[in-house]
Amino acid sequence: MVSILTPSARRFGLHGVVIVFCFGLFEVPALMAQSDSSTTQFTSPPTLQDLGPTEIQPGDVLDIQVFNTPELSGRARVDQSGSIRLPVGGSIYVKDLTPTLASEVIEKTLRDKQIMISPLVNIYISQYVGAGVEVIGDVRSPAIYPLRGTRSLSQVLTAAGGTVGPGSHVITIVSGVPGKADVVVDTDTPDYLQKLQSTTVSPGETVRVATAEKIFIVGDVKAPGPQIVPLGEHISVLEVLALCNGLNTTAKGDHASIIRGTPDGGAITIPVNLDKIYKNEAPNIRLMASDVVVVPRSGAKVFYQLALPTLTNAVVSAATSALVIR
Repeated sequence: MVSILTPSARRFGLHGVVIVFCFGLFEVPALMAQSDSSTTQFTSPPTLQDLGPTEIQPGDVLDIQVFNTPELSGRARVDQSGSIRLPVGGSIYVKDLTPTLASEVIEKTLRDKQIMISPLVNIYISQYVGAGVEVIGDVRSPAIYPLRGTRSLSQVLTAAGGTVGPGSHVITIVSGVPGKADVVVDTDTPDYLQKLQSTTVSPGETVRVATAEKIFIVGDVKAPGPQIVPLGEHISVLEVLALCNGLNTTAKGDHASIIRGTPDGGAITIPVNLDKIYKNEAPNIRLMASDVVVVPRSGAKVFYQLALPTLTNAVVSAATSALVIR
């Protein structure tokens, strides 16, 4: 047992206090390296602050700094009951508190027990033990990020540095829980920003960001435009027509075509008789990413100005030409 009364202690109001230093209270660094192998441990996680306030949990290691009072500063591991023990002040419950709130609790304890007059305490979580969220794919900083409770998809992507790469992306949240469906968010949807805020991510989930694969349908259909191809899946001609709400009554289905890009930057045109496919008299062709399904209009020649910026000039030219009935 050692009695310490330093000048700094007198200045901050420590009067006649006996401070007992015991390894059982503040663990030495060698003990900090020990952790339960059944948990995932995070040390100095990248951009953790971007995930919002992080609550203290059992097993976390806290760096406690009492301003100008090193004899009260140190490192402590939160026990399974959610408490830490200080050299003076006894046991303090910190579970589910943010570091800021835990600092205020310790300051109050030091004041109430007349250990210090005006303590100033800062707490940092130097070691995290618990579940995290894995962010993979087209992001700047793919990693496993510590996550306590739920956070918005926007916060998680911000922590990972945001999406990278050209074009649109499909963001999939994989839960890993049996029976729980994956959540898919397309960056091209009109309410994308709202979905980023309203979609939540929970510990143990994986956020996968991938460049979106699309199929374009142009011409005499009810809702022309790009259609997302679900990752790892295939889509047929009839499925893409259903996604665009079907043909107009003026559509020339028997003169439809598929424009498909080639590796050399060119394009090939595949004639398609939609009328026969609808009647099950022709095969329902499986489409490939970046295919353009062209449905011309019956009757007089109709010229279109197509805006397909992600496709080659050869594909756009072929699709424009296919829209004209000759």
